Amino acid sequence: MLINIDPILGPEVLHTLRAMGHGDKLILCDSNFPAYSMNSRVHRIDGVNAARAAEAIQNIGKFHLLRGLNFMMKPRKHLP
Repeated sequence: MLINIDPILGPEVLHTLRAMGHGDKLILCDSNFPAYSMNSRVHRIDGVNAARAAEAIQNIGKFHLLRGLNFMMKPRKHLP
């Protein structure tokens, strides 16, 4: 058990979060988002909504800038 790390964040998720650097993007989405068509590095946190996942991630010290994160849905532009 990792102290002060939410148990919903599994080892693969923690590894990816640790490897992230400047300019990397993190997308928190629901199961209807076409994540695999955008990137092969996709981690599922089943049974958890985006707000709960964001809370768990922002409690990791590296992601303190996510405080005040706003959630919104934006339609994806379709490619021709």
